[in-house]
Amino acid sequence: MRRFAERGGGIRMMVIGMMFLCLWMAGTNFSRAAIKAKPGNATASINAKAGTVLREKASTSSKKIRTLRNNTKITVYYEVYTHRTRTDSRYHWYRIGVGKKKGYVLAKRVDGIRYQAVLGRASRKVPARIGPKTSMKAKGKLSKGTVVSVRLRSRYKGAKTWWDKVLVNGKYRYVIADSLTKVSTSDYDAYLKSHGFPASYRKSLKKLHNEHPNWVFRAKKVNLSYSTVLSRETRDGVSLIYKSYPKSYRDKGRKSYRNGKYIAKDGSTWFNANKKVVSYYMDPRHFLNDRNIYMYLSLNYHSYQNTGTVNKVLSGTELPKRGFSPSLFVSAGKKYKVSPIFLASRARQETGGGSIAIRGYRMKGKTVYNPYNIGASSGSNPVMKGLKYAYRKGWTSRTKAVYGGAQVLSKDYINRGQNTIYYQRFNVKNGWLRAGTHQYMTNITAPYTESKSMAKAYKAYGLTGEKLVFEIPVYKSMPSSTKLPK
Repeated sequence: MRRFAERGGGIRMMVIGMMFLCLWMAGTNFSRAAIKAKPGNATASINAKAGTVLREKASTSSKKIRTLRNNTKITVYYEVYTHRTRTDSRYHWYRIGVGKKKGYVLAKRVDGIRYQAVLGRASRKVPARIGPKTSMKAKGKLSKGTVVSVRLRSRYKGAKTWWDKVLVNGKYRYVIADSLTKVSTSDYDAYLKSHGFPASYRKSLKKLHNEHPNWVFRAKKVNLSYSTVLSRETRDGVSLIYKSYPKSYRDKGRKSYRNGKYIAKDGSTWFNANKKVVSYYMDPRHFLNDRNIYMYLSLNYHSYQNTGTVNKVLSGTELPKRGFSPSLFVSAGKKYKVSPIFLASRARQETGGGSIAIRGYRMKGKTVYNPYNIGASSGSNPVMKGLKYAYRKGWTSRTKAVYGGAQVLSKDYINRGQNTIYYQRFNVKNGWLRAGTHQYMTNITAPYTESKSMAKAYKAYGLTGEKLVFEIPVYKSMPSSTKLPK
């Protein structure tokens, strides 16, 4: 090295020239340098009846800037943890902005946070920790190439190193920020493909992702062929269509049509749907839009599902007028770990238009209720069957009926592989013998209409920015397309 240095400026100029040549040749690579997967600022609101204090630093002893009232809208810039190994709520803070003021508030005083998420790809193998510091416990690792949803920037108090809060298998973990590169929109197709979605699903899901980057789509591979399930769903009395739909939607098989007349299967208004209609409503690809995607939403309880949201679902129905208040559905959902929005939507679907099941029916000296129409199987008088079921269950008050129904739905459906509206109509996760059986409703269009009620509530109360997880079935040997009859 000394000999080269002693040769003076000529060598130095040659080295500099070679450096510029290399830069010029690699210009394309530099212009495409990996972009860090930095998420946008989140929005949220203060959730503290007595208000909470905005402070200069992430410490309860720090100087007070001002008191923030309950429901104050805020911008969340990043997280701060103040303990080297623990993530208890007392050590968890947000750096926020409200108006022109900026400061810190305890994270437990913040609610309804809506992330501006981006997708990030691990550029190397990296530990996924419970908090933003290497002294925090690791819960597995991200392999190189793993794609995750990046929600918010985070760091340990006083540290310069940034971490990313990411979603890994439904749980929040933390990885060093410089280990993730941003996944472009065009790459999202590859992400969906790697997670089991066929090409016929991906166009619609990419559109939904662009509109709702926080949503998570999970492909559920059904271990049955599409034609096998369709044959089970088109048996007599399994899939019915209401009289108001075109007659071309009705089946004309020997058990459905006789002497020039359609044979009613439930009362006088429900008829066997024909194969094309059943196939159309069974095909998951038709409903990958922001109005019907909710038929694939997990029906488990989440704290953001409050009385205000449920009230929106019940608005315009007979249910509140008959004493079925939003708070009943919320408290029942919380107790039995079922989505209150789902409970209200199911009641709206079954009895919202008015029914003796919510007015109350005297049976053997007792008044019984059944807002969900549980036990109302197809036949000459399904509602009465449901009321007899309610009598046996002891649903002699509105509260008992709402709570009891929530318990049944939780035990008999949600915890038995039927944890979405779709799976309650199409029981396809429990093997061939169960397909077309143990289905909550015979109405073939029920998931379509019920999901619209849920979409209305989520949009009205700004819940579409939440982390919503959708499980979408993918059958074996699916047809290229399905259509309704003319």
